[in-house]
Amino acid sequence: QPCALPIWWNGSSDVAWNDTSPYVAAFGTNGTAGTVMLSNPHNAFAVVFNPVGSGAYTLAGAGALTISNGITANASATVNVPLNLGSDQTWTVASNQTLIVNGTITAPGSIALSLAGAGTISLGGTNQISTNIASLNFVDTFNKTTLAISSGSETIGVFNLNDGVTNAVTGGGTLTVNGAADLKIRSEEHTSELQSLRH
Repeated sequence: QPCALPIWWNGSSDVAWNDTSPYVAAFGTNGTAGTVMLSNPHNAFAVVFNPVGSGAYTLAGAGALTISNGITANASATVNVPLNLGSDQTWTVASNQTLIVNGTITAPGSIALSLAGAGTISLGGTNQISTNIASLNFVDTFNKTTLAISSGSETIGVFNLNDGVTNAVTGGGTLTVNGAADLKIRSEEHTSELQSLRH
């Protein structure tokens, strides 16, 4: 847990977490994963989940986490804390991995959230995405990125799929697009799988 104790390794020594000049919060380098509790709000420049020997990381607790530069999931992980996105950013998930986000997703102003990687970003709640998340964009030009809406309903202003790559929106939930939806479907090779999209 980010706190006053020197439990974060900065490459040369153990240090206390610094919310004023936030670090990249990197979890996992082999070893055994577990649950990381955030009892209070904290800031991170970015969050990285690396492969572990066993288990998977879960961020839990009542404390909100403000992220400035996105999430990289090189291993599957679950985020159960509220997320505040400080600026435009990209969430990237590696192949055969899943990033499960169950907390609310807010932003102080209008921002764009982009998705990349060959893995799956799964939204497990209902109305998680605030109106300040102005656009949801698939930006990976090489990999199929999957957005899974498990059971609830989400609303977004602008929705952009990537040209030239098959993307997927799956699950039993619903994605409602209030603004523009640029699906960029130009040929059979570029078909996007939309199983839960309303416009």
